[in-house]
Amino acid sequence: MRINRDRALQFLTDFEFETLFTQELGWDRHSQTLPIQVNEAEYALTACAEKRGMVAFSYAAPSADAIPDHAARRKIERQVAKSVHEHLI
Repeated sequence: MRINRDRALQFLTDFEFETLFTQELGWDRHSQTLPIQVNEAEYALTACAEKRGMVAFSYAAPSADAIPDHAARRKIERQVAKSVHEHLI
C-alpha cells in the first residue's frame, strides 16, 4: 500500500487522525474512550484507530493552555500502558 504523502500531511495539519489512520494508513476503526486521572485533572483519550493490537489515541485539549505539561504526559502514558500495551497518543 502506497501512502499519499501530501494527503497524509494534510490530515495531520487538519488534526484528522481517524481519517489519516483508517483511510490513508489502512488501520481499522476503533472506538474507545479512556478516562485518565492525573492529579486533579481528568483527560479523556479517544481511540481513533487500531491495527493488530496497536491503538492510536487522541486527546482534544479545550485550549492551547490546557495541553498537559511533560510530567502529566508521562503519567498519562504510564496509565494508558496499563490498559493498552501497544499504543500511540
